[in-house]
Amino acid sequence: MLQNGFLHHWGMSDTGRASSGNMTNANFRPVIAVLAGPCVAPLPSDCKYYIPASYVRWIQQAGARVVPLHADMTDEHFSSVLSRTNGAMAIGGFGGANGRASPQLVKIWNHAMALANDGEVYPLWGTCQGLDDIVQIASNTTYDHFLSTTRAADLPLPLVFPKQHLRHRGLLFNEALFPGANTFQKWFRDLPISYHHHDYGISPRTFFSLPHVSNIFEVIATGFDRDGLEFVSMIRGHKLPIFATMFHPEKPAFEWPLLQSALINSTLIPHSEKAVLANQHLGHVFVAHARQNTRRFQSNSELQDLLVYNSRLVFTAKESGMITYFDECFYI
Repeated sequence: MLQNGFLHHWGMSDTGRASSGNMTNANFRPVIAVLAGPCVAPLPSDCKYYIPASYVRWIQQAGARVVPLHADMTDEHFSSVLSRTNGAMAIGGFGGANGRASPQLVKIWNHAMALANDGEVYPLWGTCQGLDDIVQIASNTTYDHFLSTTRAADLPLPLVFPKQHLRHRGLLFNEALFPGANTFQKWFRDLPISYHHHDYGISPRTFFSLPHVSNIFEVIATGFDRDGLEFVSMIRGHKLPIFATMFHPEKPAFEWPLLQSALINSTLIPHSEKAVLANQHLGHVFVAHARQNTRRFQSNSELQDLLVYNSRLVFTAKESGMITYFDECFYI
């Protein structure tokens, strides 16, 4: 749980649930559940669910492992696996401006909320459409209530931080917890190193007008699209370890695609050292929260059978006739 903007450390109780403790009981082998997306065009027909390898590696480089979840799992199996993980992630996708988040993500949200109500840390991260999904669930509306067209596809941007976040830094950029965090925030503010790739966004005014949302989340940073329209780019929970970005922190270090079209033969993903370090920092913050959750799988063999390493890793960039958004994907 978060207390006064700082991580509150947790240990393990006799019941197997997290309870107040110290860092000697921290979990140094965290496992993150990542909800796989359904394979739709431009992904090939032999793929049913997928996770871009860049998301997996972004988590791995912060010191955690990944277990995939997907919609074909039975409710019992889904809940059983989820209950043994230490955090969860909702990835971007190819969604439109209508509808709602998947029932599987609602289960993850409910799981995180139930643990929070019981005093247990369970971080949740959403990227791109994952941010939209989290806002949709929190507000209990549909996407068309808050999404508007934004011209922010293939667009690296500097972030705009409200004055209070530059002054107080907040948890994501707390130098005492994460050495170098102040510098990373400065780079995000001064340099175009947050890579956005979305056609829909949420204006700050709309965000704060949604029911329940302003009570749960604060806006950490915004961005401006090609037409100068402001949209929400980074949020976090006031008292809950929930984080989401409209930009893709996994891409600078791990994605090098060439888009196969007559007009675009490469992307504008920033690959500078500062872009890589600043975006990796966000992964470290997420996994640092997961280390405060000390749930475990029943055995190493059970975990080994569930890890994403069991899935087929495909060099997606070589798939013919496909717009190569991802260098590699795990096909689940």
